[in-house]
Amino acid sequence: MTCEPVLEARYLGRFFSDRATQSERWIIKGLSFALHEGEFVTLVGPSGSGKSTLLNLLAQIDRPSAGEIRLHGEVISAPSRPGQSAGANGRIGYIMQDDNLLPWRTLRANVEYPLQIQGRLDASFRKRVDELIAAVGLNGFENHYPHELSGGMRKRASIIRTLAYDPPVILMDEPFGALDAESRLHIQEDLVRLWELGRKTILFVTHDITEAIALGDRTLTLTKSPACIRGEHLIDISRPRSVDSLVTEPNYPGIFSRIRAEV
Repeated sequence: MTCEPVLEARYLGRFFSDRATQSERWIIKGLSFALHEGEFVTLVGPSGSGKSTLLNLLAQIDRPSAGEIRLHGEVISAPSRPGQSAGANGRIGYIMQDDNLLPWRTLRANVEYPLQIQGRLDASFRKRVDELIAAVGLNGFENHYPHELSGGMRKRASIIRTLAYDPPVILMDEPFGALDAESRLHIQEDLVRLWELGRKTILFVTHDITEAIALGDRTLTLTKSPACIRGEHLIDISRPRSVDSLVTEPNYPGIFSRIRAEV
């Protein structure tokens, strides 16, 4: 890892106006953390603690009320900074809870869509799309429409759609929550395999502590709202990891208990 963070939040805050009380309600306040190149960091926190609000700020869908966000040392978002661009002009990918596939486009066309919008859909990127489709076992389904795919297949497509345009940072907001246990396990394995191939910097939000431990190099915990970082836990369990066998790892109970005590 490099010394300079890839993505950094410094004393980040976001409030919304409470019409009933005519006051400011802080959702996030004084929140700071850093992600380094190639890290897979998981984030857990109490329900309603502001996890999705935080990702919206990092993705520049929303603007902070306080603090700043830096990408490779450059301030990309701050209360007084004008002209911020969602996704930092393609440098930050965002995978949400829903797959958000366009129903009138085939699987391939959905995966290619961001590249088409960016004007980058050339032969090399078409080859990359082919490789990603094959990597998650979707070859043969390229010309199927979303309604013809299972939930797990749609989720795989949404993941590789983001990977296709090659952003250095990827944010993921509880992306597997709607899947059944078996599909979730397979897609977790697919995600880790894709991450190991490309070593993107990932921030993965989940409410599942076991999932956080299975996927992450580090796990960050949030306080209740107004949220700030409560704890940081190094996941010192060797890879590859599987949710099925994780409970047999000697370090697992201690890590789980420490994280659970904070959320």
